[in-house]
Amino acid sequence: MNLDATANNIQLLGHTDIEARHEAAEALAKMGASAVPLLLETLGSPNRLARRSAIKALVKIGRDSPKYPVIQALTQECEGAYSVIASIWNAELSSPEKILAHSSLSTGVKYALLQGLPDGYRKRWLGVVSVEKYCEELSKKVGISEAVREGARQVWEEGGTLLRGSRAPENANELLRPAYNIPTDDPQMLLRATVQGEPSADASRARESAPRNMALPVTQSASVKYTLNPKDGSEMCYIPGGLYKLGRVGESDNSPHEVALFGFHITKNVVTVGQYDVYCKAEGKSMPDAPNFNKGWSHKDHPIVLVTWHEARAYAKWAGGDLPSEAEWEVASRGGLVGKEYPWGDKWDASKCANSTNSKGGTVAVGSFPENGYGLHDMAGNVWEWCLDAYDANYWNGTLELQSSNLPTNNSDVRVLRGGSWLHATPDGFRCASRGGGDPVVRHLFRGFRVVFRGLL
Repeated sequence: MNLDATANNIQLLGHTDIEARHEAAEALAKMGASAVPLLLETLGSPNRLARRSAIKALVKIGRDSPKYPVIQALTQECEGAYSVIASIWNAELSSPEKILAHSSLSTGVKYALLQGLPDGYRKRWLGVVSVEKYCEELSKKVGISEAVREGARQVWEEGGTLLRGSRAPENANELLRPAYNIPTDDPQMLLRATVQGEPSADASRARESAPRNMALPVTQSASVKYTLNPKDGSEMCYIPGGLYKLGRVGESDNSPHEVALFGFHITKNVVTVGQYDVYCKAEGKSMPDAPNFNKGWSHKDHPIVLVTWHEARAYAKWAGGDLPSEAEWEVASRGGLVGKEYPWGDKWDASKCANSTNSKGGTVAVGSFPENGYGLHDMAGNVWEWCLDAYDANYWNGTLELQSSNLPTNNSDVRVLRGGSWLHATPDGFRCASRGGGDPVVRHLFRGFRVVFRGLL
């Protein structure tokens, strides 16, 4: 391909016509490694469509290389992913020691990197091939720093489970098989091989098989185990990774589509007044003015409201996590149910969530209504919940998405809100697939948030 044609295809990556974008990405992918520098540069483009198309082209180039599962993993990491993808392509993480010592990579991504290294490299280093055996031997090797040895131990013990998103392998044949070893060109099968098998509709089985944070305390209700976040005392539920069916037929801005996600933790409840008060005192910040229905913020177990998107995200970062992408939020809200209207099923039932018919003019205590299949409360009702994404009515176009979030490009982008609130009674807003949007700097009496944790050990 000549230089003019290449430059034209780079420009077309951001075209509004989906066919033009697809053809450009395909043409660049056929160029192989020679297109990588240009595609990496495009990852820094302010054009969201260009960034998404560049990632798809990189994934296609990397599908037959060890780098494919790593790129797929990193497209799920929101901020900072582009520079790490670039460093991988530029071979800055080419040795196990560099991978294990890299502070910004989650254990699951480190595992993917180690698993993706050619067998010849792993065999020359310590004479073993499997990631588990390699890390086990490295953790014993004299002369390796304690940090690298401890990192190797964690990667060996937990990395594979985190990347698979549900359970440890039962035998040697179940070690992670990167997508480039799967004998198929079917993109859905490649995604399943990279992330995990398609999730089961049986939520209870998903809960039983989900990996838990063994380093943090765990509490348990009648049906669900919760991991405690020591920063703010919140209880977190684990949501398995997989290829999920989201959206709804007839939903104008959320038509049916599939999204690949890695496993993540999400807080059982929205952030409460009490938790936000602790944060403000710790960080020297002021609480927002209290609403009439919670004068003086006396109800500490109610959701915090009147916080902007930016304030919500600042809390999430302080707590060690982030706001959920709207794909993560929708997966969590469904509780393992596939294709249902609400977190509890297909039939609207006002008694199952806080809405204007039962809330008495304000928020209610978190956990006042039954949990969903993943053990989460208030995924419908009480407060609309801020999500990480910028709102775009055309973002979910019914195709298989390799990038599962629409990151804001500036401070004025309208942000996604999900879940419905105490102020409303119309069933539409409480559906799992229902999307809303709000100005990120405006405060409202019916907006709150919860926190998600990605790559948590």
